[in-house]
Amino acid sequence: DERALEEAILDLYAELSPSDEELRTRATVLEAIQAKLSTHFPRCQLHLYGSAGNGLGFRACDIDFCAVGIEVEAYPLPLQGEEGPDSVDDITASM
Repeated sequence: DERALEEAILDLYAELSPSDEELRTRATVLEAIQAKLSTHFPRCQLHLYGSAGNGLGFRACDIDFCAVGIEVEAYPLPLQGEEGPDSVDDITASM
């Protein structure tokens, strides 16, 4: 029956779709990453892509994003023996 198939598909969609709370958590995580990167790279902007960007993601899926505007050359790394981050990985690891 066509109606039963439609209902089964809609039920499956509802079961696999992220909850509103999960969507808010993802947005909060993305904002935190943006804020942390912006302290070191003021021109940095994050852009979602993949299922996170197009709304087709399932529950507990990852968040695909790219960061643009990171000018590594403009971020002075500490001299040997000085304290400070050595790479973008060190900066994001502190989050």
